[in-house]
Order: sequence, then structure tokens, then C-alpha cells
Amino acid sequence: MKLTELPELTDEEILQQIADTLDHCQYGADPFTAVELDAIVRYTRDNQGIPDAVSGLDADGIYAYSKEFGQADAVGMVRAHFRMLSEWSEAYTVLKLDGLPRDDEGDFSPAAVRFLGLELVAVQNAGRALHSALAEHCLGKDENGYPYGSLAPAGGYRHVDGMFWVDPA
Repeated sequence: MKLTELPELTDEEILQQIADTLDHCQYGADPFTAVELDAIVRYTRDNQGIPDAVSGLDADGIYAYSKEFGQADAVGMVRAHFRMLSEWSEAYTVLKLDGLPRDDEGDFSPAAVRFLGLELVAVQNAGRALHSALAEHCLGKDENGYPYGSLAPAGGYRHVDGMFWVDPA
């Protein structure tokens, strides 16, 4: 199925799909406001299907695609995945800069900080996995069995002075 063929979801269906994430972010904090939920729904709708598509590509998938359709088509497919990753990253930036409201001091709510942090880690991990898959497909693995240029997934995040930082795993 192409991403353009995904069924249009209602706001309620989107909220149901991400309910566990929202609950996790709200734990021990004030619930999301209606404005925050609207922004998160728009962000999720803009990215519908992208996280799964980008996260699902590995070196074996690239190899199988190139075997079936040829190397040139495989390169195009990998480029499409990098474009999707860029779209996801841009949507995250819009959510962070313009989507979620801030208080009078310019801070996000604790729940919004958690949501942004989780999404930042997800975007960065997807990018790392995509780069790793491409490196493994092109270069194979090193003497220790790791793809060349692979990076460990980000293990967490922190919010300091209005910036989101990913802590090393």
C-alpha cells in the first residue's frame, strides 16, 4: 500500500491510536490541553504511515528489493525513504516551533516536553536505522559483525534551557 492510499482517519481514531503514548506523557503531569491535542493530531496525521515505513527498511529489505527490481530502482526506493524521514523531521520541527503552545515563560507543558522528547528520539532512531541499513547494504559488516558507520539507538532525552537533548544510550 502506498502512503497516499492510506485511509483518512478521524481525530478520534488518531487519538485512539496514540492513546498509550499520550497516557505515558501525561503520567504525573497535567493532561494535554485541547490545543495541544489538536496540534498532536495534526502532526500525527501529517506523518501517517511514515514512521512505520521508514522504520521497516533494513539491509535485507534493500537487498531483496534490488534483487527483484534492480539496483537503480532500489536506489530510488532508498531515496524515497530518506525523503519520508525528512518529511517526518520537518513535521516534528513545525510541531515544536509552531504547533504546541508555550506558557508565558516560553516553556512547554511537562506532557508536551515528554511527547516532543519521545518523538525526537523516534525520528533520530529511524534516521540511524536507515543510515545503518544503507551502510550495511553497500559496505557489508565490519570484523565485529556491525554495519559500518552504525550508531547505537538513542536511549533517552532531556529538556534543558528550552532545548531537547538526546542522551547517549
